[in-house]
This record gives sequence, structure tokens and C-alpha cells, in this order.
Amino acid sequence: MVEDAAFYRPGLDTLWELFGPDRVIYGSNWPVSNLAAPYDKVYQIVADYVGTLGREKAEKYFWRNSLAVYRWQPRGPAAGLFK
Repeated sequence: MVEDAAFYRPGLDTLWELFGPDRVIYGSNWPVSNLAAPYDKVYQIVADYVGTLGREKAEKYFWRNSLAVYRWQPRGPAAGLFK
């Protein structure tokens, strides 16, 4: 498995262009992803890629978009993110 996010950039860029920053959400597909690489490697690739898009898009990808999808309620330390 290639561990450099740049290797996956063309495909990831296409997904971002097709769906936009409001319609993508983090999902690991663990444990199936372990067939390709350990979870920490798979996560690092997407974290490196999304990190290049800026904080707002990264937050949408990793958790803010999940509010709309799963309708979870911020509790504990997460509640402080909404002030």
C-alpha cells in the first residue's frame, strides 16, 4: 500500500469535486480496511489529504457533516465546540 496521500490525490480530488465539502463524511470501513493496511495508516492518508483543504473543510469532513447525517447531540467537551 502506498502511504503517501499525494498518490491518492487525483481520486480524492474527484470525490471532493463531485460531492462538495458539505456532502462528504469520514468513514474508515474498519475492519475491512485492514486488508489493505492498518487503520492508523488508512486514517493518516485521509487526514493528510483533508488537512491540505483547510480547517473548515477538515472539520466538516471529520465531524460537522455528521451532525446532519446522524443528528447527534453535542455533549461533554464536544458541546464547547458550538459556542
